[in-house]
Amino acid sequence: MTIVAKEFHRYELEYSVKLHDRGWSKTYTRLGRFDSTHVAQIVRFLLVRGPAPKLADCQLRVSSLEIWKPANKVNVLRTDWLAPTPAVLAVLGFLFIALFPLGLLFLAGAGLAFYLLRRRRAVVLSPGKPVVEPRTLSLVDSWQAVISGLGADTELLRERLFTVLQDPPMAGLQSRVETIWYWGLDGKVEREQIVLTFRRAILFCQIYQYDQELYVGWDAHLNHGHWVEKTVGTGIHKESNEFTRVNTVESGRKQLTEYDVTDVNCLTEWTHTKLVQLVKRLMEECKIDQEIDFKILRGERQNLTTSEQTGEGVQQAARRVTRKLVRMG
Repeated sequence: MTIVAKEFHRYELEYSVKLHDRGWSKTYTRLGRFDSTHVAQIVRFLLVRGPAPKLADCQLRVSSLEIWKPANKVNVLRTDWLAPTPAVLAVLGFLFIALFPLGLLFLAGAGLAFYLLRRRRAVVLSPGKPVVEPRTLSLVDSWQAVISGLGADTELLRERLFTVLQDPPMAGLQSRVETIWYWGLDGKVEREQIVLTFRRAILFCQIYQYDQELYVGWDAHLNHGHWVEKTVGTGIHKESNEFTRVNTVESGRKQLTEYDVTDVNCLTEWTHTKLVQLVKRLMEECKIDQEIDFKILRGERQNLTTSEQTGEGVQQAARRVTRKLVRMG
């Protein structure tokens, strides 16, 4: 199930539900409501104790032809009757084009009205973007190791890493603990991972105990995701009577640069150095004699700054090569 926020709309939440059961699948999009009754229908259906859920009566209007479905309109605005003024004057100008002075006057009025309406000051209503950027990740580097005999010292290693993270060497480096879950063999499984962020670089650090074994690893990524503001409606505000533009915030994809690659390199090298020092120190204290490969598994970096959607990265590279050839020539 997917939940999409629709601020300033009649229905502030829209739901999408996708069902899969023994080869059968059904998708319900743009549901205006989804309550405990619908949940009970889905559960009974999945347990083969009831018919397929009926959610079509909850669907909102997708196209203007579906007049029997409710429309999820912006409910804080009313119609701006000044907006069609340029079009109306332009139509009158072409209708009276034979009457040269009158037709020209209407066309001039259309141009003036269009200019004045474009210069109107608009009040912008926006829900604001979330504190955390959306994640569209590209794996860069990783490293992992298993040390026998240090399973009981897992929490000690985590505490020492937290102590190091309290005094980061560079402004903007942040750390926190995130809980992730996934479906295991016997139900839902939850784990904690340490997350380090530095600008568009994200590193996930895992320190887990497997009986007497200590697992230590991390994987570094670059985040292409960012929030994009999009206009969903314009009109006159019902309370303030001002010309208003209503915006929403959606997730988008941002083109990465060479500087983002430098940031993830810095985060990777610093974190790996500190983690290696902590692991070696713990092995010395516990007198663990084991060969550990501390070499980082490097990933591809050539395509990180290349746009997959527009080929912008390829064009930029071509322009750089052209400039070099011009300078050489």
